[in-house]
Amino acid sequence: MSDAYTTGNGTATLTLTNPPHTWNGSIYRLRLVNTDGLTTYSENRTLVCLPSYLYVKQTGSGTKDGTSWANAMPSTDLQHAMHLAAPYTQVWIAGGTYPLASTVPASGSEIYGGFAGTETSLSQRVKGTNETRMVSTTLQRMITFYGTASYPATPVPIEIPTVLDRLTLVGLSYGSAALVRLQDADVRMSDVEVKDSYPVSISIGRGTVELSGCTVSGGGDVAVDARDAAVTIRKSTFSSNGNRGAGALAGAIYSSGSTISIEDSSFAQNRGLVAGAIYTRDGGSVEIRRSRFLENTGSGGSGGALSIRSTGPSKISNSLFTGNVSTMVSNQGSGGAINARNCSIELSQLTLVGNRAPTYGGAVHVESGSATLVNSIVSANVSNGGWLSGNISQSGNFEGPYDPLFDAGSADLALSSHSPLRDLGGNSAAVSGATDLSGSNRFFGGVADLGASEFSGTAGEKVYLFERPTDKEVFVERPVSFSIRAAAGNPSSGTPVVWQFRDGSTWKPLAGVDGWTTTLTNGTSTLANPGVTQVMNGLQIRAHFSAVPDLSIPVKLTVKPRLILYVDGSLAASGNGKTWPTAFITIREALAIATLDTDIWVAGGDYAEADLVPPAGARIFIGFAGGESDLAQRDPVANPVRIGAPISDRTIIEGDTTVLVPPLPLAAGQTARWQVKRGAGMVDLSADANHALNEVRGIPGLAILGSTALSGQVYQVVYTTGAVVDYVSLPAVITVIPRPVVYVDAAVTGGADNGSNWANAFSDLSAALAAYPAFSDFKIAAGTYRAGSGGFVIRRGTVLRGGYLAGSETRDPVVHRTLLTSAN
Repeated sequence: MSDAYTTGNGTATLTLTNPPHTWNGSIYRLRLVNTDGLTTYSENRTLVCLPSYLYVKQTGSGTKDGTSWANAMPSTDLQHAMHLAAPYTQVWIAGGTYPLASTVPASGSEIYGGFAGTETSLSQRVKGTNETRMVSTTLQRMITFYGTASYPATPVPIEIPTVLDRLTLVGLSYGSAALVRLQDADVRMSDVEVKDSYPVSISIGRGTVELSGCTVSGGGDVAVDARDAAVTIRKSTFSSNGNRGAGALAGAIYSSGSTISIEDSSFAQNRGLVAGAIYTRDGGSVEIRRSRFLENTGSGGSGGALSIRSTGPSKISNSLFTGNVSTMVSNQGSGGAINARNCSIELSQLTLVGNRAPTYGGAVHVESGSATLVNSIVSANVSNGGWLSGNISQSGNFEGPYDPLFDAGSADLALSSHSPLRDLGGNSAAVSGATDLSGSNRFFGGVADLGASEFSGTAGEKVYLFERPTDKEVFVERPVSFSIRAAAGNPSSGTPVVWQFRDGSTWKPLAGVDGWTTTLTNGTSTLANPGVTQVMNGLQIRAHFSAVPDLSIPVKLTVKPRLILYVDGSLAASGNGKTWPTAFITIREALAIATLDTDIWVAGGDYAEADLVPPAGARIFIGFAGGESDLAQRDPVANPVRIGAPISDRTIIEGDTTVLVPPLPLAAGQTARWQVKRGAGMVDLSADANHALNEVRGIPGLAILGSTALSGQVYQVVYTTGAVVDYVSLPAVITVIPRPVVYVDAAVTGGADNGSNWANAFSDLSAALAAYPAFSDFKIAAGTYRAGSGGFVIRRGTVLRGGYLAGSETRDPVVHRTLLTSAN
């Protein structure tokens, strides 16, 4: 302890002017020294000096004690800075990336990012610049705020909210706790982006939390888990949450006993086991205003976007639900947009379009409890159990039968100037609210429109579109048609249309051009073409209303070229058939996947195939060398294709003869050689006692005399032109079976009568001859055998031997006479 001296009588005062936080904990005392040398000390006093501001830069600067930008703390001291922060302390963090382990700043502290590093006020920050990224380095929570309820020993209650502002918080994809935990705390998060955290992005236990202008995306399970808390969400976005976790009940918000208030926010492509975006339960309530729910998926089948099970009052107004899906693996699910259970819920001024639930309520399903639906558009949802199902009280809603006529350029499905749904919602602010989805005046023109968005332009005549033409995609040469049925002014009138196509910058009538025709049947106008051409690809067409000049319904025609499959038998192995280098090696492979819109291009060569039948509409083109990109490039003369039945395995009886015939005749300049397998390889075959080589009409055949020594031999034929091998057939295996021995005994009784031995011998020689093929040996016991009306039919190579003593191999034709007689 160092001394500071004063002398004389009177009062001595020590004044500390703007002490830095680094003096925190310093100790002071007064020392009195009398004239006689006696020294007296006062009690020690400790200085508590909490920082008002702490400054942090990535590399730090100056003394790095955080007292100013010039002396900013480095990124490695960010955690220390957040620990130093006391209630009312503002931590200013310059743009950059900061690794951060688990930290617990004091409640009431304020943490701001987005600085360049020179500012003297918060207002000098430029939004969208100097991103301040805090990247978690721990599997545990990165930031935790506790309120006084969690630490009742806190000496002074915290009366100001904790602030997180303009920060990007990045989690780990394999964490084990929430990235941010708010327990019994009063927290304001503004312009904060939370991304890629697992399993929970923000965990809220009791307390009061407000999210404004925040973005939460890529969360593994749920983005916000709120238990018994009051949560307000404004102008925030939740996207692609719940897509990596296996047990998220909701992708964006899970609420148990909490009061949830949401406005001007967006929920897109979130996924959960119960609801895709929001699941509320166990008391509490939810109110949603002016928000968008887009393409969320409830994979448990209990709500594509929302599953409301809070017992408190819930209300959803002026909001858009489109593309949400409630479905299970078993193709069941209810409430494509909203599923409600055990609650009372008010729904007003909603646009519910294109949601899907296989079982009940393509848009809304109320399992139990009740719901009211007012002034809403319900259109083009999909479900086997209706668009709306359950106990729903309705008033002033639209479900058809005509088209809502949305503005084609509006992502919010706002109404167009000719929509028949304008000015049908009354003028009650209690029902419709004061502003629509975009925040505009809900009562433009004095009366609300139906749905989430209010039309605020120059109104045109209402048009009732009962059948709307849609874009078409067809294969070339296929027929196509477009149809429309509409009425202007009132639903019962008929309004003619003119079909036009865009030619450069102008629209011209299409009827009569390139085969296009129009017909009018029962108020429906149809444009048709019997077979489109490739030049029609991308054709812009519209149905133009002569009575409503500023209204046209546009469609686009996409003409796809025929699919091409490639075949090249010269390749070593088959590919997928989509290119020449990956071609099939057989035509049969291409035919197996061909459709009526398929062309098969076959490279020149020999194809040992038979019974090739293309599906109806499929076409085969030959004469390719194997690299062409246009039909005009092929040359069938130079690249001939020859197709024939392949040689196949044969089974013959010993002594019989079979002939192997190649599938294709020899071409000019070609020679053929037959080969037989010897050991591990094939060797050329020469004529011998069992093999004869013959060429008939240009086809080189191989005749084989059946010998049991040849059984199992493998043969193939090779076509060559000079030294070049043109074609190698599939191998054929020859199986030679011994000549069957057949026993016949006219006197036998009681056997199987199949000739397998004396006990089971045939008694009828004619039956025995009919039962066995050629090249069979018959042993016939003594006796008389009478032929049938056609005589005895003896097949090729058959040998009959009589004179046997029945039941033995003893043979003496003189003693044991065998007599064959005619039928007469």
